[in-house]
Amino acid sequence: MGVDWVDAPATGDVAAQVREQWSKSQTDGRALLVYVGAGWCEPCKIFHDAVLAGRFNGPADGLRLLVYDLDRDKDRLAAAGYTSDMIPLFAGTAPDGMATSRKLGGAVKGMEAIDYLTARLQRLIASQRRMDTKVVQGLEGRRAPAPVEAPAAATVVVPLRPPAVAP
Repeated sequence: MGVDWVDAPATGDVAAQVREQWSKSQTDGRALLVYVGAGWCEPCKIFHDAVLAGRFNGPADGLRLLVYDLDRDKDRLAAAGYTSDMIPLFAGTAPDGMATSRKLGGAVKGMEAIDYLTARLQRLIASQRRMDTKVVQGLEGRRAPAPVEAPAAATVVVPLRPPAVAP
């Protein structure tokens, strides 16, 4: 299954983009994380190259990354709660498109970044999957209940004439 790398649109509402990808990820059986990197970030470049080379296939199978650039997208990411003091940023996603509190920010430099990120990313993916499962189960629980048959109507006898009154 591997890692699905999805470049985010350069403009538009981040929350709406995440909502769309979250729904698609549920259909595809993938966990969705928002990934924020930058061209000048060494660990980001190493991670990017490793994903494209398939080095995260296996450890991150079934992951979809919605990829943003910090320099281009910082303000619109912040509007949806995708913020961190460090990058690369991997952030959990909610069905409403907003960031969750589950985040992984920063990495070591050099090739050690791969090992550093692998275990942490696996924990974040597992956490996202657990949250997704709870949300989906909750949505399924809110489906309209099956119709309930109306109870049989009670028969009421109404006299056509009022009873006679004694003098």
